[in-house]
Amino acid sequence: MVNLFSVTALFINGPLILAVSRKNNPNDFGLPGGKLDPGETPEEALCREVLEETGLKVKDFKVAFEDQDRVEGGESRPCRAYLVESWEGELETREAGVVRWVEPSVITDPTTSFHEYNIRLFTHLKKVGFRLI
Repeated sequence: MVNLFSVTALFINGPLILAVSRKNNPNDFGLPGGKLDPGETPEEALCREVLEETGLKVKDFKVAFEDQDRVEGGESRPCRAYLVESWEGELETREAGVVRWVEPSVITDPTTSFHEYNIRLFTHLKKVGFRLI
C-alpha cells in the first residue's frame, strides 16, 4: 500500500486540459487536486478536491500516474494522478483560485509551481502511448 500525500485530476477536452490557479497567484496554474485528509481514501480526496476547486462532480476516473519520487519542501510527497473520464456540473470554484481550460504547456511552464511533476506526468502518459490531442 502506497502512502500517498496528494492527488491530482487530469480532465481533457480536445487539445485542452482543466487547470486551476494557486489561491494567491491567479497566473500560476496546475492540475486540480490536493492533499488527502486524515482517514480519507485517494478517491475520496480526488472527488472532494475537484468539487471544491472546479465545481465539477467526478463520475468516472482511472489511475493515470503515480509519482513516488515527488518531493516538496524537502520532504517526500507521493502523488497519484487520475484521468477523469466523465464528469458533470458547471465550472466554478469555491476557493480563491481561477479555473479554466488551457493548453498543457501552461502547466509545464517553468514558472509554475508544479511544472516538474506535470512534465513527469505527461512524459509518462506519452511513454504508455496516451496522446493528449
